[in-house]
Amino acid sequence: MDQELKDILERLETSVGKLENGQAQTNTKLDRIDKRFDAVDQKFIEVDKRFDAVDQKFIEVDKRFDAVDQKFIEVDKRFDAVDQKFIEVDKRFDAVDQKFIEVDKRFDAVDQKFVEVDKRFDAVDQKFVEVDKRLDAVDSRLENLETGQIELKDMLKHSTTLLIENFTSIRQDIRQRDTEMNADINLLFRKTEKNERDIEKIKSKLKI
Repeated sequence: MDQELKDILERLETSVGKLENGQAQTNTKLDRIDKRFDAVDQKFIEVDKRFDAVDQKFIEVDKRFDAVDQKFIEVDKRFDAVDQKFIEVDKRFDAVDQKFIEVDKRFDAVDQKFVEVDKRFDAVDQKFVEVDKRLDAVDSRLENLETGQIELKDMLKHSTTLLIENFTSIRQDIRQRDTEMNADINLLFRKTEKNERDIEKIKSKLKI
């Protein structure tokens, strides 16, 4: 009986020992599991931080895209300004073309004036031919006339002087008109050259 109790106690002690060892091993495993869970939690914390960093990067990327969009807006505005400059340049070229058309018209008018002047000179030449003929006729008559020869010659000289004076006056008027016309043409060319210089300055600013 006593022996049986001893065996039972020994077996109980052995079982308790095994239980204690098992519990110790279980605690050790649980500690390891806790540590691994702590490590997993730490990993999740790090993952959250990395996701926060990614979110921050996306925020920065959005800001940079906003900056790029703003740059494109500014580029569009500058292109609009360039287009407006080209429109203004085209208008100034149109104005220059109009000026050249006006210059051509004035040159046509000058040519017409010279045609008219030539016609008037032809008429004057014709008058002198007629005068020469009349002088020849008068000379022929004077050969047959002795009386009043000096008076007739004085009258002819006076008539010739008047004709020469009239012809000289006509030439002076033509020269004066030609001088005024040349002054107008020179002024127009100076304005045209100034417009061309202004256009070249615009092209230089626009780097055309």
